Amino acid sequence: MGIKLMFFANGNTGLAAICNVCGKQVTDADTANIIWFPPSCGDKVGDTFEPFITCKDECENKLELWADKQGKGFEHLYSQELNVGLIWLLQNSGLMPLGGKKMKEAKRLADFCASVV
Repeated sequence: MGIKLMFFANGNTGLAAICNVCGKQVTDADTANIIWFPPSCGDKVGDTFEPFITCKDECENKLELWADKQGKGFEHLYSQELNVGLIWLLQNSGLMPLGGKKMKEAKRLADFCASVV
Protein backbone atom coordinates (compact mmCIF):
# COMPACT_ATOMS: atom_id res chain seq x y z
CA MET A 1 0.00 0.00 0.00
CA GLY A 2 1.75 3.23 1.05
CA ILE A 3 1.10 6.16 -1.28
CA LYS A 4 -1.80 5.42 -3.64
CA LEU A 5 -4.16 7.30 -5.90
CA MET A 6 -7.59 7.42 -4.31
CA PHE A 7 -11.02 8.37 -5.64
CA PHE A 8 -12.77 10.54 -3.04
CA ALA A 9 -16.47 10.98 -2.27
CA ASN A 10 -16.42 14.53 -3.67
CA GLY A 11 -15.33 13.20 -7.09
CA ASN A 12 -11.67 14.19 -6.80
CA THR A 13 -8.81 11.78 -7.33
CA GLY A 14 -5.53 12.39 -5.54
CA LEU A 15 -2.65 10.88 -3.65
CA ALA A 16 -3.42 9.37 -0.27
CA ALA A 17 -1.32 7.69 2.40
CA ILE A 18 -2.61 4.18 3.17
CA CYS A 19 -1.46 2.15 6.18
CA ASN A 20 0.38 -0.97 4.99
CA VAL A 21 -0.95 -2.92 7.99
CA CYS A 22 -4.65 -2.08 8.38
CA GLY A 23 -5.31 -0.67 4.88
CA LYS A 24 -7.01 2.48 6.16
CA GLN A 25 -6.34 5.97 4.81
CA VAL A 26 -4.13 8.13 7.01
CA THR A 27 -6.06 11.38 7.43
CA ASP A 28 -3.73 12.95 10.02
CA ALA A 29 -0.01 12.81 9.21
CA ASP A 30 0.81 13.24 12.91
CA THR A 31 -0.68 9.79 13.58
CA ALA A 32 1.45 7.76 11.16
CA ASN A 33 5.05 6.74 10.57
CA ILE A 34 7.19 5.79 7.60
CA ILE A 35 9.20 2.64 8.38
CA TRP A 36 11.90 0.97 6.31
CA PHE A 37 14.44 -1.79 6.55
CA PRO A 38 17.60 -0.83 4.65
CA PRO A 39 19.63 -3.66 3.09
CA SER A 40 22.63 -4.98 4.98
CA CYS A 41 25.02 -3.37 2.47
CA GLY A 42 24.72 -0.05 4.32
CA ASP A 43 23.52 3.40 3.44
CA LYS A 44 25.08 4.86 0.29
CA VAL A 45 24.12 8.10 -1.44
CA GLY A 46 21.41 7.29 -3.97
CA ASP A 47 20.25 4.04 -2.31
CA THR A 48 16.48 3.71 -2.29
CA PHE A 49 14.27 1.65 0.01
CA GLU A 50 10.66 0.53 -0.09
CA PRO A 51 8.96 2.16 2.90
CA PHE A 52 5.94 1.02 4.88
CA ILE A 53 3.41 3.56 6.10
CA THR A 54 1.82 2.59 9.38
CA CYS A 55 -0.63 4.04 11.83
CA LYS A 56 1.30 4.76 15.04
CA ASP A 57 1.12 2.35 17.94
CA GLU A 58 -1.02 -0.74 17.11
CA CYS A 59 -0.18 -1.05 13.40
CA GLU A 60 3.46 -0.11 13.97
CA ASN A 61 3.69 -2.78 16.69
CA LYS A 62 2.22 -5.38 14.32
CA LEU A 63 4.82 -4.50 11.68
CA GLU A 64 7.61 -4.82 14.26
CA LEU A 65 6.33 -8.29 15.25
CA TRP A 66 6.23 -9.30 11.57
CA ALA A 67 9.79 -8.00 11.13
CA ASP A 68 10.98 -10.10 14.08
CA LYS A 69 9.44 -13.22 12.49
CA GLN A 70 11.27 -12.39 9.24
CA GLY A 71 14.59 -12.09 11.07
CA LYS A 72 14.59 -8.30 10.67
CA GLY A 73 14.64 -7.29 14.30
CA PHE A 74 13.74 -3.90 15.72
CA GLU A 75 17.43 -2.92 15.70
CA HIS A 76 17.29 -2.90 11.87
CA LEU A 77 14.14 -0.78 11.65
CA TYR A 78 14.39 2.86 10.65
CA SER A 79 11.46 5.24 11.04
CA GLN A 80 10.35 8.80 10.44
CA GLU A 81 7.07 10.48 11.27
CA LEU A 82 4.88 10.83 8.17
CA ASN A 83 4.53 14.60 8.66
CA VAL A 84 8.33 14.94 8.50
CA GLY A 85 8.57 12.59 5.51
CA LEU A 86 6.04 14.66 3.58
CA ILE A 87 8.13 17.79 4.11
CA TRP A 88 11.16 15.88 2.77
CA LEU A 89 9.08 14.82 -0.27
CA LEU A 90 8.14 18.45 -0.95
CA GLN A 91 11.79 19.47 -0.55
CA ASN A 92 13.14 16.68 -2.77
CA SER A 93 10.55 17.32 -5.50
CA GLY A 94 11.42 21.02 -5.72
CA LEU A 95 8.24 22.50 -4.18
CA MET A 96 9.88 24.10 -1.16
CA PRO A 97 9.84 26.66 0.34
CA LEU A 98 6.19 26.46 1.37
CA GLY A 99 5.46 30.06 0.41
CA GLY A 100 7.55 29.92 -2.76
CA LYS A 101 6.46 30.38 -6.37
CA LYS A 102 6.34 26.65 -7.22
CA MET A 103 4.29 25.80 -4.13
CA LYS A 104 1.83 28.63 -4.80
CA GLU A 105 1.38 27.45 -8.41
CA ALA A 106 0.87 23.84 -7.31
CA LYS A 107 -1.73 24.98 -4.75
CA ARG A 108 -3.49 27.09 -7.39
CA LEU A 109 -3.70 24.10 -9.76
CA ALA A 110 -4.90 21.78 -6.99
CA ASP A 111 -7.60 24.27 -5.99
CA PHE A 112 -8.67 24.60 -9.62
CA CYS A 113 -8.90 20.81 -10.07
CA ALA A 114 -10.97 20.53 -6.90
CA SER A 115 -13.33 23.26 -8.12
CA VAL A 116 -14.21 21.60 -11.43
CA VAL A 117 -15.58 18.38 -9.92
